[in-house]
Amino acid sequence: MARGFERILEDIIPEANFLTVSDTRVKPGALLYSQDNDTYTDTIKTCLVPDFFQADDFQTILVSGEFALESAMGKFSGSAALSLLGFLNIKVGGGREFELEVKVEEVKVRHYVSEKMGLINFEKSLRKLKEEDRETFKLIKNRFLVFSSFYASQFRLQFASGSQLEGEVEFDNEEIAVKVGANMKKENAGVLVSNNDAIPFAVSGYRITRGGRTILDPA
Repeated sequence: MARGFERILEDIIPEANFLTVSDTRVKPGALLYSQDNDTYTDTIKTCLVPDFFQADDFQTILVSGEFALESAMGKFSGSAALSLLGFLNIKVGGGREFELEVKVEEVKVRHYVSEKMGLINFEKSLRKLKEEDRETFKLIKNRFLVFSSFYASQFRLQFASGSQLEGEVEFDNEEIAVKVGANMKKENAGVLVSNNDAIPFAVSGYRITRGGRTILDPA
């Protein structure tokens, strides 16, 4: 879990499982190694559940989340600041030390478009897979199946007065650069980042179990 970012949003988005590693493949249908290991392993394919879903059912949509973000802010320094910036897809050159305040202004959520892609149908499809192809089911057992992914779409970073980086906060994209297509706008001793919609900071979903009363275990 990303403890720094989790500290800002854990009470606002209680269903979120905060990630320590992430990439663009982490979205609905992704299979993470486990609930405690965020490593991407694969994606649920139509061929695994052919009797329940078609290819079009796996389409997703990105929407603005309805979260109360008035208190979604926090202060970080040292390695915690560097770690948080890295997780938010911001990189700082030169290994500099600094203190910053983060204010999250918009969180977006990616989920399936089709209402068919719900817990009950996934439970039925995976139970059928277990019954008909036990060897394939073993390959995904204990994986964490992502149902929704969360993105810090817009946030502000304010660098503290007296930080070692303060005098160089000109944001010329050599010292500070935003990855994966997000937009960046300089604001005094800070920066506004928007459209940061490619790499999620958290997910919600279910752990695939060997099956008892249910195969999908709430996580």
